[in-house]
Amino acid sequence: MVVVVIDLRVSDVIKIVPALRDLRREAMRRRGYISGTTLVGVEDRSLISIETIWESIKDWNEWEKSETQMKLFRKILPFLLEKSNIKIYRYLSYHADPHITNSQEN
Repeated sequence: MVVVVIDLRVSDVIKIVPALRDLRREAMRRRGYISGTTLVGVEDRSLISIETIWESIKDWNEWEKSETQMKLFRKILPFLLEKSNIKIYRYLSYHADPHITNSQEN
């Protein structure tokens, strides 16, 4: 599983809510989507963090590159104050994991 965190800084949270709702609705229909949440900053309401969990990086990549995702995300673009920041994580196992090399642990 992978967790995708998308950080946004927007000019108007209220105006992007419909687009965020549409993005979530469509993502939920995609293969590999598990769950997600959208957070807004307490002290700075221009900060939005979208967190989604996917079965695999392949599933996320297919969604990210899909025409549907790109079309819906374009609705948010006019409200971005800076480029979105996407980070992809996976759960850290506290047991030996043969898929992690020393260079990946750092």
